[in-house]
Amino acid sequence: MKKINILLPIIGLMLVCAQVAAQTNVNMAVTGATGSSPFTIAPSSACSFHFFDNGGPAGNYVNNSDAYVTFAPSNPATHRIRVNFSSFQVEANWDALYIFNSNAVGVNPIAGPEGATISGFPAGNWQTISPGIVTANTGVAAVGSNPAEALTFQFRSDGSNPAPGWSAIVNQVPKDACTLNIPSDLTAHTGPGATSAFVNISTPVPVYLPGGCEVSYKLQYRLNGGAPTSAPLGGFVSIAAPKGNNIVTWELTDPCGGAVVAAAAQSIAIVDDTPPVITCPGDITINLDPGQCSKQYSYNVTCTDNAGLSVPGEVAHPIDFDNGSAGIMFDVKNIGFTTITLTEFGPSIDAGNWPIQVYYTSSTWQGKENNAAAWTMAGSLNVVSAGPGAGTPVPGFGITLAPGETKGIYLTSTIGAPINYTGNGVSVTRQFDDGKLLVSSNPGAGKTYPFGNTFQSRAYNGYVKYEAVGTQTALQTGGLPPGSEFPIGTTINTFICTDAEGNTAACSFKVTVVEFSNSITSLICNDLVFIALGPDCQTTLNADQVLEGGAYGCYNDYLVELDKVPPFGNGPWVPAVLSAADLGKTYRVRVTDPVTGNKCFGDIKVQDNLPPSLDCTPVTLPGNYPTDPTFKKVTSAFVRFGVQDLPLNVVDFQTREFQIPVSLPAGATVNDVDFRVKVTGDGFFGNLRMQVESPAGIIVNTWNQVSGCAGDPIFARFDDEGSNTVTCPFFSTDKNIQIPFGVGALSTFDGQQVNGIWKIRISDVNAGGDISKVEVAELYFNVTGNFTVGFPNGLTAPPLTSNGPNSWHVPPSLLDACSDVTLSFIDQTTPQDCASGLISIISRRWTAKDASGNTATCIQPIYLLRPTLADVSFPPNYDDIDLPSFDCQSVYPSPDWLESQGFQGFPYVYGLPNSTSSLNWTYNDNIIKVCDGSYNVRRTWTVVDVCSSQSVEHLQIIQVRDKVGPEIECPANVTATTDPYSCCSTVNLPDVIVSDVCSRINNIKAEISIIDPTTQTIEDIKIVNGTLATFPGNNPANPDTLAVFGNSTCLPIGEHIVTYIAQDDCGNTSSCSFTLKVSDYSPPSAICTEFTVVAIGPDDPNDCYLPSANGCEFAGVTYVPATSFDAGSYDNCNNIKLMVRRTAPYTPFIQSLNPVNGQPNCSDNSEDAVTEFERATIEDDTIKFYCGEVGTSQMIILRVYQLEPDGSISLLPDGT
Repeated sequence: MKKINILLPIIGLMLVCAQVAAQTNVNMAVTGATGSSPFTIAPSSACSFHFFDNGGPAGNYVNNSDAYVTFAPSNPATHRIRVNFSSFQVEANWDALYIFNSNAVGVNPIAGPEGATISGFPAGNWQTISPGIVTANTGVAAVGSNPAEALTFQFRSDGSNPAPGWSAIVNQVPKDACTLNIPSDLTAHTGPGATSAFVNISTPVPVYLPGGCEVSYKLQYRLNGGAPTSAPLGGFVSIAAPKGNNIVTWELTDPCGGAVVAAAAQSIAIVDDTPPVITCPGDITINLDPGQCSKQYSYNVTCTDNAGLSVPGEVAHPIDFDNGSAGIMFDVKNIGFTTITLTEFGPSIDAGNWPIQVYYTSSTWQGKENNAAAWTMAGSLNVVSAGPGAGTPVPGFGITLAPGETKGIYLTSTIGAPINYTGNGVSVTRQFDDGKLLVSSNPGAGKTYPFGNTFQSRAYNGYVKYEAVGTQTALQTGGLPPGSEFPIGTTINTFICTDAEGNTAACSFKVTVVEFSNSITSLICNDLVFIALGPDCQTTLNADQVLEGGAYGCYNDYLVELDKVPPFGNGPWVPAVLSAADLGKTYRVRVTDPVTGNKCFGDIKVQDNLPPSLDCTPVTLPGNYPTDPTFKKVTSAFVRFGVQDLPLNVVDFQTREFQIPVSLPAGATVNDVDFRVKVTGDGFFGNLRMQVESPAGIIVNTWNQVSGCAGDPIFARFDDEGSNTVTCPFFSTDKNIQIPFGVGALSTFDGQQVNGIWKIRISDVNAGGDISKVEVAELYFNVTGNFTVGFPNGLTAPPLTSNGPNSWHVPPSLLDACSDVTLSFIDQTTPQDCASGLISIISRRWTAKDASGNTATCIQPIYLLRPTLADVSFPPNYDDIDLPSFDCQSVYPSPDWLESQGFQGFPYVYGLPNSTSSLNWTYNDNIIKVCDGSYNVRRTWTVVDVCSSQSVEHLQIIQVRDKVGPEIECPANVTATTDPYSCCSTVNLPDVIVSDVCSRINNIKAEISIIDPTTQTIEDIKIVNGTLATFPGNNPANPDTLAVFGNSTCLPIGEHIVTYIAQDDCGNTSSCSFTLKVSDYSPPSAICTEFTVVAIGPDDPNDCYLPSANGCEFAGVTYVPATSFDAGSYDNCNNIKLMVRRTAPYTPFIQSLNPVNGQPNCSDNSEDAVTEFERATIEDDTIKFYCGEVGTSQMIILRVYQLEPDGSISLLPDGT
């Protein structure tokens, strides 16, 4: 056997691979030609060679090899060389084997499948793929001219990391081999009465072409790929073949070297047409005792069959491959109750003809993947695959599994890499079963041939067929099953038995039950019977519960009735069905014999004797959570679960599996998982593999044969968020470290349900006499769940309602079918030490008492988790980044004040503001002033974990800011008049009170926006700086002061906006605005002409001054503008408007004007808007004179109005 060897680029650690091979008699040299090369087959003395690398059968090859060897046939005219590699492993990407179809290096190189190496060796070589079978001038070796029929091998290695190399058998095969003419396919039957599934069938041996070619050879055959059996070169042989389709492989072998010269297959079908044998018991008569109505009777019906009664089955895995290799390893387990025989494998295989071998090993394949001695070859067969899309049939070779037994399976091709599986760069694990057979790739592994490189967590693609022996093979088609209560009368029981081939047999028998024949006819009832209701708070009264004395016939024949209505005994009589409504009541009962009519009477009292059903479930709770069963809160918590009863040793090819039950709130999910482990002894010798498996069956590899730190323990906490430094100290000093070399990721478990059985698996996967001691194995979970103590039986409130402290009312049917229940508890607390990870364990004794006084109790363990520093959540920053800052005020933002305002002020543990005895904290404030009303609080929290003697500090920033400007008591709008000798006004701006809660007033000013009265746009802004002063009655305790502004500049006429702006010490400003109206209240100067002569014009047809009025011949009028009477009226600051009107009293002529109409029709008696009289007397910018006034003098008034910039007439402040 070749020894196990190590291969991995060193990065502080090393990863182990292993290889196994066979004995040798030709070892390749280290450099140059191998001594005695070429090696020539000599039939008389050397029929074959065992060919090894320069390390021989027990060692690795050496570094810096560059050697060759040639093998030649005994006679190249008749034979050629064949080399069959049984194992092959060289250092991938660095070392290489070259093969030449010639007797010299460099001549006729065979194109190997792999490329150039990193070390500089050319392409066309073999590194990770076994050459398999190579025959000179044949197949891949049909390269160039090779009359010597020889093969030459060259091996080159670099300067480091030697590997196990190879093992091969060298022999010769004839160039012109015999051809086997196979006998015809045969069919045979087991026939009636056969006691075996085998048939001895006689078949002629093959015929050979050309005739006589077989003289020097031997003939053998293999049944279904099994061991060879010798056969004569002529005549007949008898083969014991089992039922089903059998393949007989005939092989003609060369006795010199054992080479197979020719092979061919024959099909033999054995048809099982033998029916099974079924045996029923004989007919039986059973006599009943008094009162009995039936009798239990057990019996046995047996079935036997010549082939054994078996049921075929099949378990299929999906064919969804994304990778492949020479072979696949997986597990099969019998999860049924009878023996299983594997009849066929159906792996996904690439199209083509492939030599397949089937191996099995006891228990699982894990830990044995590199140990060829642990495996047994079940058989081998050349199979033809039509393609990888469906499973290719490969015989099961009779592999059997006892109930509960597990075996590892290894399916491999001896050449190439045709077997497909799922898993390409990532781990894939899965398993399927049909209730009888479990086929598990949880995990599986890809393999190079044979027992070569291992590719972990690869999933099998295909099916496994089997036959299972049944324990109850007879099917009952009528009657009652064994152990039943057989009623009075005759019951016919019939059975049928069917074997795997569909052959059937049947039988039947009678069971006759006779009622007790000497029963009395008189009835005697008990005076008073206490009747207890059943679990569903109901029962039906039977005669045997009421009658006494006897002997009676079948109790079921008697009629039992109740009188439930007082007075009892006179009916009505109702069926004797009792329920919760009858509890505590006494009824009259009567029993009637329906045959004789005889009756008896008695009384019953209905009781509830069953206690409530109570079930307590252990709970784990954060240590500071209220234990009130109604309290629940979703939070995240860190929980540690460890393996008990350590240390334990792990030795060669041994797997230790530790189960860790986890029970947390229903539905709790994983946020993070860490795996902490300590292994002393032989830990870093490339021998260990470690895995963690979740309740869902997901497996994560955490350690895979790492080496390189000899003498150190493995002591680490594997943590996806840990360091990725790959050095020995990090793996041996209890550091948080990532899983090395990416063989797994614990984040795979994130989001999974946490409850259930977690498994830690630590395996020694190879030999070497290693002893590893597991001292610590722990899982650290961060989970999120809805934590609560809860009530027994999963009850909640509501519908439960409180009766008072620690007591609840439970409605009927929840705990007791008959009545409500009072549910209460008392606690007993046991403190725990730091090492337990708990603060205390509360043993809560629940008591449930129903209305009848029946009680039940159960104990609920409550495990209060001891928090760690990781369970502390510090208060946030109130800095306008994390959360808003606070406005300045008189209250300092202490933790208590923050909590009173609904903010987090203290550190929280498990999301609650209260801590536990093992975590203590304090804080220190450093106040940094910003301005009068603003400051920063630099709050440093220190939390100490007394259990770990560790502490953590946290800096919290709290900002208090004066964000509001001063408050200004804004004045009312101001009106001012222009100065006497100018058209502007100098205004004494009003003083105001200014106050600020947090800061001093820094400055104050007034901004006067000069508004153009015409365009209403700002023409200019005047600044008036104010001063701060006190005022009479000022209270120094109040944060107010007087703002004094003084006089403005001379402001033009118009409505202007005055804005007072105050700024505090923190730069906050506020403002208020009011209107300052500047008007000219000095009247204009009116100057008019003393005398004006007016000429009358023509008639105005649109007025109501009619012709011939007052002796005038026509109704002439004229309109004179007011400006005609102006002699230079003016206003210093504004425009003016002139208006004119008559003075009163009016002349008779004016008074005679039409008082109703002012425009035609002048006699409609409908008053117009302006009458002719009104037109003559109103003030307007013109005045109307009439023909009737010719020759008269009239006194008029010229009125001068001052105008505003918008053209409106100026008014005094009082509106006049």
